[in-house]
Amino acid sequence: RAKKIWIVPGRHIRAQHVVLYIKGVPVMYSPYWNQNIGDKNFMSIVPGYSSRMYAYLLTEFNYRISRKVEAASHIDLRMRRGVGLGQDFMWSASGNAKELSTERYSAQSSDNFWDYGRMLQDEKPKETPEEEPWAGDLITYYTRDAWPDEGKTQPYKIDNDRYRLRLYHNQSFDEQNYLMSQVNYLSDPKIIEQFFRREYKSSPEPDNYIVLGHRAEHYTASLKVEKRLNDFYTTVDRLPELKLDFARQKILETPFYYQGKTAGAYLQKNFEANATNVDNYAAGRFDTAHMLYYPTKQMGFLNVIPRAGWRGTHY
Repeated sequence: RAKKIWIVPGRHIRAQHVVLYIKGVPVMYSPYWNQNIGDKNFMSIVPGYSSRMYAYLLTEFNYRISRKVEAASHIDLRMRRGVGLGQDFMWSASGNAKELSTERYSAQSSDNFWDYGRMLQDEKPKETPEEEPWAGDLITYYTRDAWPDEGKTQPYKIDNDRYRLRLYHNQSFDEQNYLMSQVNYLSDPKIIEQFFRREYKSSPEPDNYIVLGHRAEHYTASLKVEKRLNDFYTTVDRLPELKLDFARQKILETPFYYQGKTAGAYLQKNFEANATNVDNYAAGRFDTAHMLYYPTKQMGFLNVIPRAGWRGTHY
């Protein structure tokens, strides 16, 4: 129910003083609600069953905060594990972000036969998202887990209090310069595997990085910083890494073509906290590779491309 409702056909629906009732009982209140026509349903309920969770009910409330920012609140009930609470935010230049970055790149099918709600969602055709000048999302989740070790001996102690935080943002400043960034902080190495199965199948050990890039007609250049935040993963940090790649291109008015790439980085190998008899180490690395091509056509139809190249690496 709402005190006032405004509907603009084909565009959006707005309402004030909205109260959600379930069987006559008020369960949620919002002073203001705005939803574009074509957005996700305001409320999504996914029931299911798994040996890890027993019977569960995943509830999601979708709503808009502003024209460019959307949000989703999660209240998840799992018979075996307890209650989980999550809050997501999505932002984009168009204001039409359809899914989180974890959903965009995650596996499309659930590995749980009894996941009825997810099976129905997977049957929907997936649209290819349009490229946005800037877009990102923030994912937070917390659960007081009643069965964190799942009855097994785990390599790391897993507390009952489990959580995740993920920040993702991409931005194109203009046609040539761009930014890509991602930050993941987890309570333990099993939370993604146990509670976000589809995401885990695509990214079992999420990275943390920031990249500044420049695209030109004949080359691309990038500066990348990659840093470990979760000490239960073994990673190679890049502090930083600079790359310069030349696309295959003709050399002046000659029949020869050139292609090359060069990278320099300070690398730091960090082993997981439980690793024994191994020490972290670091090294500077410079790598460069260059190729020359001489494309020819024989007998009018056969392409023959002799080539010569050199590559050198120094630590």
